[in-house]
Amino acid sequence: MNSTFNNIADYERNLCILKSKLQNRAEEEKQCSFKGGSKIVAAYNHPRNVRYALECDVAADFLLYGQYVKARSVEFWIYLASVAGTITIIDPVSGNDINQNAGTLSYADWDNAFVNAVDTDTIGTGWSHVIIISSTDVELASGFNLGKGAILVNGMRWWNYELDSTEISQLYAGTVGFYGESLVALWDLPNLTDLSGSGNDATLPGGGADPTVVASGRNQENCFRFDGGNDYVDCGDDSSLSITDAITVEAWIYWKEYTVNSVILSKFSQTYILGYQPSDDGKLHWQVYTNAWVNISVSVTKNEWHYFVGTYDKNLGSNQMKVYLDGEFIDDATQTGSIDTQVGNLGIGIYYIGKPAPFYFNGLIDTVRILNRALTRMEISERYIKTRRGLL
Repeated sequence: MNSTFNNIADYERNLCILKSKLQNRAEEEKQCSFKGGSKIVAAYNHPRNVRYALECDVAADFLLYGQYVKARSVEFWIYLASVAGTITIIDPVSGNDINQNAGTLSYADWDNAFVNAVDTDTIGTGWSHVIIISSTDVELASGFNLGKGAILVNGMRWWNYELDSTEISQLYAGTVGFYGESLVALWDLPNLTDLSGSGNDATLPGGGADPTVVASGRNQENCFRFDGGNDYVDCGDDSSLSITDAITVEAWIYWKEYTVNSVILSKFSQTYILGYQPSDDGKLHWQVYTNAWVNISVSVTKNEWHYFVGTYDKNLGSNQMKVYLDGEFIDDATQTGSIDTQVGNLGIGIYYIGKPAPFYFNGLIDTVRILNRALTRMEISERYIKTRRGLL
């Protein structure tokens, strides 16, 4: 059957949705085939209340996925009624199997396994969350068979980098994408209400400087069109926006023109800036000011929607600043100390409110989000896939 190939969905009913990260990052239609008596059934007693799973009763039951996969991490939930004998979990068309044999995982092409977020090869009966990682690429050139005998499998994901212990724990706990109190601002433009609950409602400046509402958002919904001349949104100067130790700033943008001194978002003059363009070279910068500016640039094509993210965590030993584009890690840089705090408003589409000759953004801006912690690479990848589907 045909199935959507993407990064974050589960096997449900008669729809087989595989999660993988291809080099081209495209979501494409791929071919899955149920073999033998393999089928989608209720995932009874799943610890995360997942509804459905792939059932394979005997070795002749499996799901064939016949497309190229290249990864450094693979994740899945598995239910074993018994650990007696050998059960093949993943059988590459070319390459070594991932098996369980008498309660022990084997995975010759990979480096290490985590079962329920614990570094171990031991697996028991019932539901287990398994992540297997490698420091080098593992290629399944012709795809793989999933599930050959007496198992239920749910929620398989392939990652193109090696997950770290924090990400593995988050995946097991089911807390990926759960922001809680770390979310300090969320503006789903043109809605000016802060949907985070922090009360950072935005306002428009008036006087001919209001951005235009257009029905050209990333999911064909409304967003703001900034003209690059004087349009901006004023988000105020609440203390929750004066973040010092760790931060994530995200924005969905559609860059119309490579104009010098273009800016997506800034907190006054010397704090943090997302999307500064000092020249017309097609690069946007993520900048953080502590005792001096440090910036990271990323090439961004215009006239396309992009998910642009900058993070900073002063408590990391090095490479505290990171920048991402469309869910992919791009680059990092070392910056030390606390982000400077200044009395001054945060603006979207401007650097900076109150500047005698401000810089403006020429293009569309949809959703903007600020958190007081640095999201992980995995969380940003998840956010990209979810938000491009229209979720907040």
